[in-house]
Amino acid sequence: MTMTLLLASTLFTGDALAGRPAMDPQVRMHLGVSAVQGPSPIGLMGGLDSRLTRSLHVDIGGMGTLTPIPEGAEVEVEVDTDYYRLRHGIYLAPGVRIPHRQPSAFSWDVIFRFGGAVTWSADLDPEAVSLTTDRVRHAIGPAGLGGVDLMIRGEKVGVRASGKGFASWVYDPHSQDNALVISPQVGLEALYQF
Repeated sequence: MTMTLLLASTLFTGDALAGRPAMDPQVRMHLGVSAVQGPSPIGLMGGLDSRLTRSLHVDIGGMGTLTPIPEGAEVEVEVDTDYYRLRHGIYLAPGVRIPHRQPSAFSWDVIFRFGGAVTWSADLDPEAVSLTTDRVRHAIGPAGLGGVDLMIRGEKVGVRASGKGFASWVYDPHSQDNALVISPQVGLEALYQF
């Protein structure tokens, strides 16, 4: 009897609509210009940003300074780590979206990001020795990052302004130890959502 009731309830029941439809991932491709502190500050940046949940987003991207460092470039130095200037970086940055109401004509988001990166920094110390034919010594190392993005978007196209701070650990030949270098970076990008 129990088996007959179980079979009947399986065959003659309606649809179970307990779940809601899956959310659109809102994958956004972004590309634009970036600026870092230093004698050749302008570069390119880009990447992909995607929504994981209503409040959690993840951004995978990179930035690079394309212009060479001018011959004899000088920087103001208070401590030895002031010689290091951010040149390039690759990052993975999860972020938390601030919940808010969206207007009907466009949408906007503010996302606070924290994550990890690999950075390339130039040592602008005139006494630094490069092991390559390049006249500037480069330091590559792991980094943490924190920042904020502001995105404004119409149907599919929009703009994104971002500000990040990279905390890099580079080997400093002066102290012969790893040194913490904090480097700011800002960007303005076009974005396309698909």
